[in-house]
Amino acid sequence: RHARIYTTPVSSESLGPPVSWFNPTQVPIEIVTTLMLNGKTRSSIRFVGVEGSSWGQWSGVNGFFDTAPNGRVHFSIHSPLFMLSDEDRRLEAHSIRLTGELGDPSEAGYIVGDMVFEIGRLQIDEAGSPLAVFDGLRFASSSHRDAEMIGGTFDFGFDELAIDGESYRDGRLSLAFERFDAAALALMLKLAWADELGGLALFTNTLALIRHSPALSLEQIQLTSSAGRFEGRAKVALDFTTQAGQALDLSVLQVDGYLASSLALLESLLVRGLRVQLARDGLVEGVDYQDKQLHELAREQIAGAINMGWLKEQGDTVLIDFELIGGQLRVNGMPLSLIQR
Repeated sequence: RHARIYTTPVSSESLGPPVSWFNPTQVPIEIVTTLMLNGKTRSSIRFVGVEGSSWGQWSGVNGFFDTAPNGRVHFSIHSPLFMLSDEDRRLEAHSIRLTGELGDPSEAGYIVGDMVFEIGRLQIDEAGSPLAVFDGLRFASSSHRDAEMIGGTFDFGFDELAIDGESYRDGRLSLAFERFDAAALALMLKLAWADELGGLALFTNTLALIRHSPALSLEQIQLTSSAGRFEGRAKVALDFTTQAGQALDLSVLQVDGYLASSLALLESLLVRGLRVQLARDGLVEGVDYQDKQLHELAREQIAGAINMGWLKEQGDTVLIDFELIGGQLRVNGMPLSLIQR
């Protein structure tokens, strides 16, 4: 019990010659839409690839879009290969996939739902040599609306990263937000689209957006290599539930979290950052000597942070924990003043 619609483009001399990127013997786009009596639809899509282009190669796209009477959309799109290149650089992505399920934006003015973007392998070459190679690259987002509030998560991760002869595994960055006012968000987006979000409108709508005591969280950050492991978490929240929290000052802000790393991995990451900075400033010369100096400088920075109390040692691990409660900041248990007098 369904109807089916086939859609294919046709060339027309009045529109000019067809785009030379595509194979002239193939139809560039093909869409088959099935309409069901229960109100659902499915559109299957095929987009042929691009070969022999000066900018690279694309293997095309296959996928589908499903819609339901309640406005929800479910989709899955896959492309085996996408490559960009010029004389010195090349970007090559294999097994690209985008999937998701999204709600109807017509009522709220914004879309909530789930999306996942995955790349099986992403390789970036420079001057014929691999600069960085990601395996199992993944971006994911999820959002939901609960009565008057909206919340959600954002995740970034990879299985393995090879860069400059070093390998990192199990990388992950996970963020979450909760208890933001849904109506205020819809109004802010509407004003932003109309280019009317500024000055007093921005201030008043920001106050409305955070009136439910929202929170932002770094749920997880982690990275592993042969030199050890880096991990951490943090949370920032506003608390307007107490009488003292009826004004915007430090008493309504609550922060807590920690970061921890093996000494060897922290030194390695600092050296990498220093090397990038020096290369950007054009100061890298004598690689062996420079690496030795960079490692010495990294160790000096770590030792200085430990002596000042910003880092503390636990065996072969260094860490920092912090909290801000009632306007009082503590780092590794030490009270610190936020206002310099």
